[in-house]
Amino acid sequence: PCSVITLENLFSAFSSPTAGLLMHWQYSGSNLKLAAELNCLGSFIQDPQFEPALEYSFNHNCEQKLTKKYLCADHGWKISSIPVLLPHEWTKFQSGECNPSVPVLMVDGVHHHDITDIIISTFQDKISSTYHMTPFEEYWKPDPGDSDPIRVFGEAYTSPQYLDTYQQVNSLPREDGDDLGHVVVPLMLWSDATHLTNFGDASLWPLYMFFGNESKYTCRKLTAAACHHMAYIPTVCHP
Repeated sequence: PCSVITLENLFSAFSSPTAGLLMHWQYSGSNLKLAAELNCLGSFIQDPQFEPALEYSFNHNCEQKLTKKYLCADHGWKISSIPVLLPHEWTKFQSGECNPSVPVLMVDGVHHHDITDIIISTFQDKISSTYHMTPFEEYWKPDPGDSDPIRVFGEAYTSPQYLDTYQQVNSLPREDGDDLGHVVVPLMLWSDATHLTNFGDASLWPLYMFFGNESKYTCRKLTAAACHHMAYIPTVCHP
């Protein structure tokens, strides 16, 4: 190696000045970067759509605001304020009564997604080709000599409720010319608090949804993207 570092030999140890700059990015700043992240950054820069002339005007804060606007406006995400009726001491109110004396707590900043939008976008995705649209009964015969098989309940689309609902939906009167198949979409909802970091008290309370048409063996795979986020419930700070 040359003992004198000049502008000409500054990146001589690397295949190109670009590679040297990438390695400089890798080993400067935070020490939490991984080699895979460096390779990923390099693949982004090599993308035909990457324009080096535009990187000088790049601003992280501006891009973050644009991303937030895109998610909220173009893909069904909404931000709403939810009124929560509170109990009042020594006062009894009728259910559904509109009484101005009922104390109301407004919870602002509730991010939520329309369920219909999630259903439409999911069934337009190629993953829906693996969904079970027609319910069925599943049986297990432990011994070929046994005459009575055992009914197996392992999926939503093999449950009696799904079978009954499917029959009800397909028994409804149809409009003239409607020859499309009618299916049932069972929705499974969950919600629980999530701790975001290994330190501090940063947390999130998401509301998420799974489709019962999808096998439980597929849902458990991270690559299946079977979990659909519906809402994020903010923490209420009330004195």
